[in-house]
Amino acid sequence: ISIERFSSGKKRYESKTLLGKKIHINRWNEDGTKRKELFDWEKELLEPNDQWDIPLKYIIKKPSNSSGKQDVLYFMHAYTENLPYYKNHVINQFADNYVTVILQAPYEVSLASGDFSWFDFDLFDGDTVFNENHLNESLEKILSSINKIIEREKISPARIFIGGFSQGGTMAC
Repeated sequence: ISIERFSSGKKRYESKTLLGKKIHINRWNEDGTKRKELFDWEKELLEPNDQWDIPLKYIIKKPSNSSGKQDVLYFMHAYTENLPYYKNHVINQFADNYVTVILQAPYEVSLASGDFSWFDFDLFDGDTVFNENHLNESLEKILSSINKIIEREKISPARIFIGGFSQGGTMAC
């Protein structure tokens, strides 16, 4: 059973999974009434895209010797970065003895900017205030993507490592 809550503590989303398949889903509005329509993030998961049914876009680098079980590194980029930057400048800096997967954050910072974030935040009275819904949705998408990428890319993981830079490091933690 997976439960997601609004910041008020009331239930937002509940799903029950059996043998890897969701068998029951309930949704609620902030006022506690049952929600009949899908959330936007669910609609995004259902829309066909070039990444199969993986919630996050990604780039991957496999080692030249890829037989047997392999260590896999999932890496999340920093605030206002994107996959093209990592594809052209960063992914080749990781060693060639394990599979490297770099995930792209789901939220575009501003319209058509090409820069992405894992969650919105704001500074208020000297403190940082996080958008908990973004944080939780990003975490759910990361976990789902990890499993689906292993399946799609036919990776046999020996061990899985998760890392990130800046805001991506927060998500890794």
